[in-house]
Amino acid sequence: MKLRSLVLALLASFSGAAYAQDAPTHWKAASECKEYLPKNEPCRVTILVSDVSNAINAAPTHVDVAIHPGAKAVVVLTHASPLMKCTLAASPAALTRDASASITTFITSLAGFGLPGANPRVAAGPPRSPNEIRCQDAQGKDCAAKEEALKLDGDLQASEQAVKQMWDQYDKEVTDFTTAKKTVNTNWKYSYADDAAFVAAAKQIHKDLKQMFLDPLPSGDDQKTVSQGIDANGKALDAFKKKYANKAGQLEPAECNGDDTCIQKFQAWFSDAEGRVRKMKSEMRPLPAQVQSLQDVQAAMKPAYTWLNLNSSPEGSGDFPVSAASPWTTVYLPMSVYAQKQVTEAITCKDVATQTQVFDVITFAAYYEAAASWDLSVGAFISLLPARQVGTISGPLPAATPLLAVTNHSSVQFIPGAIFEVHPSFLNFRCPWATDGRRYHPWGYVCSVGPAVGFLLNPNNGTTRGEFFEGASFGINRLSILIGNHTGRFQEFAEGFAVGQTVPAGTTPPTLRRWTNHLAFGISYRIPIR
Repeated sequence: MKLRSLVLALLASFSGAAYAQDAPTHWKAASECKEYLPKNEPCRVTILVSDVSNAINAAPTHVDVAIHPGAKAVVVLTHASPLMKCTLAASPAALTRDASASITTFITSLAGFGLPGANPRVAAGPPRSPNEIRCQDAQGKDCAAKEEALKLDGDLQASEQAVKQMWDQYDKEVTDFTTAKKTVNTNWKYSYADDAAFVAAAKQIHKDLKQMFLDPLPSGDDQKTVSQGIDANGKALDAFKKKYANKAGQLEPAECNGDDTCIQKFQAWFSDAEGRVRKMKSEMRPLPAQVQSLQDVQAAMKPAYTWLNLNSSPEGSGDFPVSAASPWTTVYLPMSVYAQKQVTEAITCKDVATQTQVFDVITFAAYYEAAASWDLSVGAFISLLPARQVGTISGPLPAATPLLAVTNHSSVQFIPGAIFEVHPSFLNFRCPWATDGRRYHPWGYVCSVGPAVGFLLNPNNGTTRGEFFEGASFGINRLSILIGNHTGRFQEFAEGFAVGQTVPAGTTPPTLRRWTNHLAFGISYRIPIR
């Protein structure tokens, strides 16, 4: 990943920061939106946000809900985090459902950088000092060569101190960065138990990030100045050697007067001084790149530090007051109002620092329709009204005289019917065995009771004219169980004709159908009318 591009993206996207949101008072008393039983009143869809940082939990999800047409609703994210900004997008479509039937990215970004390079300095023994050289003039004072060597040695010590100071600054900043990164990894989350937990985490993150950004790093100008000083040290040593070299080019100050010990001391000091210059140059060579690397990873944390500064009160203080009116860990996302629509609600949450999506989009469907109150159903009935048909049959042989008889009879009959059911909203309820939030209800969710009336088609009374049903229904989603009265008819002879009577051939005895009431049971499939 290109660090510069990432940093620019982080800074450019910071404008989407989230703040503590005022809690609308009218949502506090709102009931939870149900899966299938909408009420004509405001409701809320509560989603518990689990901590998905470091893959602790899966992304939160929610079941589909039913909302009364035109009613207001809101998505409430609880145990959330102000370190992510969430938005709600709605995509309405035509109704299709049978109404009666969930800092990971920020931390990951930081983890990609790892820790900056280590200090490459190699421990060395104490430098040789010109004070060890015994070289005096006629007055018994230090000779000129020794005085120059002492001055050069002082300049070398100043350069070494400058190099050490720069690496000490770098090392201190690496320690600050390591501490801040560990704090962010531990405390930058997308879910907090409550506002107090967030405030404690935010204060610690702000404290460590502030320390990291306050401690200075060696500037480019300072590094340039020190490098120039080291180069000057090297040139001064070259000039010293040239000034006090013999004809063979070896360092041999004349003031040593041929004293081998004096000459060897000068040469040993000079050789050590050259090594010190080389060592300083080798230490300064990787410093610019490592300082730049550390600045790059610091820049990745800058948006988080800026967000904490802007959202603290007073601004930049690192204090995050807790207020019931403006909770940190509860997010309210008002839903648009629709009628007779199926709306896909999509909740997207992004890190306030990186603007990277922190977990999968939370989606659920909201069905803006009232619960069905009127149904037309068709089904089969068991009626205790006996089936009875009469007619003429052949009598006994050999005469085979026509005989009046019962041609069809049974104590129970099965007949089809069409029923109109009424079950207003107050007679619709969640089935006792159903549980909200289970997503799958194999035995039904919506139960209802109410009056039912309709027509039965009785083919067992010698005609196909309709009869009547009056009773009550118990519904489970689309299934309806009915019990009530069957107002039906049975057939018998009229005008003095009776069963068992013989009649002349070709005679058609008159019949009539008498009305009666008997218990009936039915089962039907509902077709919602509304």
